Amino acid sequence: MSATTEFHHIANDALVKISEHLWPGAKLCLVIYTPGAPEKDIVLRDSGLDDHEVLSTLRRRGLSIDSDNAYKQDLIDSIVGALAFGKQGVNPPPDGHWGQQFWDIGRAEGEEKERLINQRDAILLQARVWAGEAKTQGSPVEESPWIEHGPSKANPFTHPYSSKVEVRLRDGTEKIGDLACNFTWFWYEHNQRDYDVVAYRTHRAQQREQP
Repeated sequence: MSATTEFHHIANDALVKISEHLWPGAKLCLVIYTPGAPEKDIVLRDSGLDDHEVLSTLRRRGLSIDSDNAYKQDLIDSIVGALAFGKQGVNPPPDGHWGQQFWDIGRAEGEEKERLINQRDAILLQARVWAGEAKTQGSPVEESPWIEHGPSKANPFTHPYSSKVEVRLRDGTEKIGDLACNFTWFWYEHNQRDYDVVAYRTHRAQQREQP
């Protein structure tokens, strides 16, 4: 008979004798551990022993929740996992599981984050729309002075950075064309030619100063 087997026999006999002297309903548990050697752990349980009651008894007798032990670490890992899964909206615990309350906390946090992100995106989108409208509609317009033009001069509709170009024709009329790329359409639309232009000036939207 090995030393371990012999010990188990002796311990069991001792537990039986001790239990005979316990008050009715009392349960007995013997725990033997060797620091740093969990493979040598020995737990001898009385019949009908409730492990949860054993843990509660140790807690009542001074077991601190701040101490470092495997049970607490597993519990913390489970809570952190439930919070993380809840935030992502995945892997909900089974019905009635104690981790549901932590999963719900994580889900509420995830939903709030999603709401804030959607709200931020909507605000940024609206800001871009307003910025675009300010540049094209709401910004003050800067007009250049009239510049003499003739057949040998550069096409006024290729003037850089202009949003519109106003031309003065030989017959004294003045017309505005939109962007630099639209000059061909402008001549066709108004039945005019480049050589009919005697002067032009540009219209450019001024940039608003940032607050």
